[in-house]
Amino acid sequence: MNLKFHFEMPKKYNSVKKLSHKSWEKYLLFLSLEDSAFTKLPTHDDLVKIRKMRQHFQHKTQMVHIGIGGSCLGVKTIFEALKPKADIIFLENIEENIVHLFDQIDLKKTLFHIVSKSGNTTEVLAQLKFIIQKLKQLGVKPQQYKNYFLLTSSQNEAGILNRFAKDHELMELKIPDKLGGRYSVLSPVGLFPAHFFDLDIDLLVQGAQEAKEFLSLRQEDLKTMADCIVNLYQDHGINQNVIMPYNGRLNIFTQWFSQLWGESLGKKTESGFEGPTPIASLGSRDQHSLLQLYLHGPINKFIMFMSIENSSFELAPVVDALQAGCELALKDVERPYMRLSLNSLNEESLGELFQFFHYLTVLVANLLELYPYDQPAVELAKIHTKKLLKYDLSL
Repeated sequence: MNLKFHFEMPKKYNSVKKLSHKSWEKYLLFLSLEDSAFTKLPTHDDLVKIRKMRQHFQHKTQMVHIGIGGSCLGVKTIFEALKPKADIIFLENIEENIVHLFDQIDLKKTLFHIVSKSGNTTEVLAQLKFIIQKLKQLGVKPQQYKNYFLLTSSQNEAGILNRFAKDHELMELKIPDKLGGRYSVLSPVGLFPAHFFDLDIDLLVQGAQEAKEFLSLRQEDLKTMADCIVNLYQDHGINQNVIMPYNGRLNIFTQWFSQLWGESLGKKTESGFEGPTPIASLGSRDQHSLLQLYLHGPINKFIMFMSIENSSFELAPVVDALQAGCELALKDVERPYMRLSLNSLNEESLGELFQFFHYLTVLVANLLELYPYDQPAVELAKIHTKKLLKYDLSL
């Protein structure tokens, strides 16, 4: 196993109630339900199709990945964490620099990977429409689109993108209907780009499977972390969870975590509004800025440090000292924190890390009696956007 844990709870927080122990069987049952589709990823068929798709596009060496939120953050995390030799451009937020996209790519060598669970994502449709217009200007005919595009979307085939793919006979990979986008990194959403650039997806999958030990042999680690978070939230007003790796390769991971945590736990309930707020941070950069707030600001934050133990980086001793100093400063002012350590950062450990946080998020949701697989507030904003939008998204 690649993950180790250390918890630092000042005396005033020592009476952590073991909430998860009472709810463990209920949690395991919840994980077995169809909505918990991330526990079944990836299928053998997924891996076969991913490899066949890479073979189909073997002449391509560049990728433009078009997606947002869960359709992009996990993929970006893989590439930032593992640093493969990869000529990949991510289009997520709509930015003005998209107008320079075709100055950065060799069109004949580029595959446009379009990812949208619904097939109707506004940002994806808008950017794809821009790309299609540029292709037309460059003389690419609609019957040639299948040489440039791959769609990864839901199996229900109901969206604008799905119709576009059908009309132009595009190659497609499928996202299980019950799989939420923020839990989809170990589906074709993340595994195809990883395999495209020769990362070992078998090791990513192996790491995710090893995380199952947190449901059996190492359940105390998972329970302790969930109990700390829930007790601090419910009994001590600590409603902000700061995730702070001391390695820049995990910077985008903090954004992936923030979506997973925020969408899964931020919920309106019959009794009010619930959910600890995730805060993406980075050591040691934020040790010289936000640490002032973390130590002397309101006592409402639980810091979750992340470190990599066996780093060959020659300045690693400096990084280790910076993190240790930050931890000791928190201890001095009696602020709670924990440290999650990875033996190393590779495909296997990253797969385990992804799946561990999936399990943790769902367990915390169960302890707070929240449903972790929907995002009604996000959907509400989408409804308003579509009513206000005056830009034609048809393809």
